[in-house]
Amino acid sequence: MNKYIGRYGAVILGLMSAIVISACHAAWSKGKYNDIEDAGIYNTAQSHETENNDMIMETDSESYDSEGDSTHNENESQQSAGGQTATEYTAPEHMDGKEYNNTHKSIESSMSSKAAATTRTSETRQSASSVDNNATKAYLVRTEVRKVVNSYEKIKYGATRKNITEYTYEIYSDDSRKEVAHKSSVVIDRSTYSATDDILEEEAEYNSVSYADLWNEILQCVNRFRADNNIAAIVLDNDLCKAACMRAVEIDYSAYFSHIRPDGRSAFTALDYYGCVTGFRGENLAGGQRTPELVVKAWEESDKGHRELLLNPKVKKMGCGYSYSGTIGYPVWALEMTD
Repeated sequence: MNKYIGRYGAVILGLMSAIVISACHAAWSKGKYNDIEDAGIYNTAQSHETENNDMIMETDSESYDSEGDSTHNENESQQSAGGQTATEYTAPEHMDGKEYNNTHKSIESSMSSKAAATTRTSETRQSASSVDNNATKAYLVRTEVRKVVNSYEKIKYGATRKNITEYTYEIYSDDSRKEVAHKSSVVIDRSTYSATDDILEEEAEYNSVSYADLWNEILQCVNRFRADNNIAAIVLDNDLCKAACMRAVEIDYSAYFSHIRPDGRSAFTALDYYGCVTGFRGENLAGGQRTPELVVKAWEESDKGHRELLLNPKVKKMGCGYSYSGTIGYPVWALEMTD
């Protein structure tokens, strides 16, 4: 009896152990497969979400690829490359490498064509805009100068001193104007100058006496120059000095530097006024020199007849004139010479 109990007991224990082991194995297997399935579902959902995002992004840029995974791989490769233009592609299982590369080359060519077309369209619009702007842009027609009298005053002997600003404008085709320069100056309007010989006489005679020392210095310079050229010396004449001073005064106050007098008469009518009627007469004028030596040197170095008059052997007498009121802006010198 004990023999059978021992034998069957061992069998029963073996069966019970097998049942327990099978149950544990089944439970373990069920848990393992569920974990894999859940992980697969999660990964698949994430993959779909990523594909949709890629599709939206590519659609916005007008370059959607029907192979969603390929587009996704391309985007990932571009990002990992740090923005580099070279991209490494992985072909899908249903395409070989050659077919896949040709497909992507076609897509890239299409994208480049669209970009080029967009660029050409932009350049065309910009060019057309430039043409329109040039067509309507105002162009320079002429330059205009306007003088504005800021102030004026009557001065001695009737002339008018004016403070003037001169404006320079550019005038354009649309009638607009632009100031490009301006400058201020003082001018003498001699149209109102009214001095006669009788009026000038007083100042002319005053100057002829007041500046007598200057006349002697000029005479010495002239005679030295004549001596250097073997020409006889000359002398001063009081009436010629008065006539020369009359000429210097009227030039100074009328600001009319000429051998013609302000009223249009010849310069020699001043000599006539003082009775200096001779067979030969000549006049030299100068302006701006500060000393007798400088004014004679200017005449000596001139090629406009001044030098010839100083060395003319016919000349026997001379008279000098000077005036500096500040009206013309510099000292005025006059030299009258006769035989």
